Order: sequence, then C-alpha cells, then structure tokens
Amino acid sequence: MAIHNFSWPETFALPHKTTIYILTFIASMAISLTVYLQGVVVNADGILYIDVAKRMVDGDIAAAFEVYDWPFYGILIGLVHQVSTLSYEYSAYLINSILVSAACTVFVAIYSEIGTDKARPWLAALLILALPVLNDYRDLIVRDFAFWAFCLLALLLFIRFLRKGTYGTSLAWQLTAIVAVLFRIE
Repeated sequence: MAIHNFSWPETFALPHKTTIYILTFIASMAISLTVYLQGVVVNADGILYIDVAKRMVDGDIAAAFEVYDWPFYGILIGLVHQVSTLSYEYSAYLINSILVSAACTVFVAIYSEIGTDKARPWLAALLILALPVLNDYRDLIVRDFAFWAFCLLALLLFIRFLRKGTYGTSLAWQLTAIVAVLFRIE
C-alpha cells in the first residue's frame, strides 16, 4: 500500500535558512578555534601584517607603509588589538575567524539565492565547511579571508541586484566589491 501525501511531523522539519546560516557561522568559528587550539605558528605573511599593526598602534603610519605598501589589513589588526586588548596574533586570528565564517555563510546564502525552492542549503554548508583547501588555510594570518568574504558578499548582492534592479542593491554590491579590493589592492 502506497503512502500518499506523507509529510514529516513539524518536529522533524529541516531548519529554516536563517538557522542554517547561523549554524554555518558557528560551525566555522568552532573549526577555526579547534585549529588555533592545536598551537599554530605565525606564518611569514602574518608576521608582516603584525609588524604593520604594531607600527600603526605606535602611531607611525609612515613606518607601517614602509613595511608593506598596502597596510590596510595590518591596520585592521592594530585596531582590533586596541579595541579588544587581545594580543596582535589573537586579534589577527579573531579577524580571520570572523571573515572565514562570513565567507562560509555567504557561500551558503549564494547557493540558496540561486537554487530552486527544493535547494538544500545544508548541503552547501557541509561542502564549504569540509572544503580542504579552505580548512588548510585557517591557521594562517592572511588577508585572503577578507577578500574572499567581501567578494562573495559582492556576488550575493550583485545577484540580488540583477533580480531587483534597485539603486540600493546596486550601490551595495559595488561598495562591497570596493571593500574587497581594500584587502588585495593588487
């Protein structure tokens, strides 16, 4: 006998997209924390960005530019250090954790945006959270996470602009793309 019109009880319903976004962000933060707790060594680029941050905090912006031609990321690390009183390294890791988590979450949002009503955003979340090439970089202090997060956000906003065509969405995706470029000017 065939069962027609079967539906899951409400208690077994899959989570709403917003819940998946929140869970993706939290899971990504947990993965980053796990990586950091294993004891990471600051990479060469990270040392450079931290040196920029220290010089900026000391009030010597000219010296920050001498260390690196485009010190935007290092300056951000210095600002987080000043506001949070975390060490420079932990400030950088906090920024990276938030940005890689944002990139993962926006990836899932893009999937949801371009998918059909039957799209399963939890699959996109599992894919991005398990992506080895992304997870291999979590222990590095790199500006790439910021670039990726803002590029993906610009893409999401551009898709929404194509659908809505409003000035607000147009301005939003363009400003977000500009912010992405601030992290990787070259």
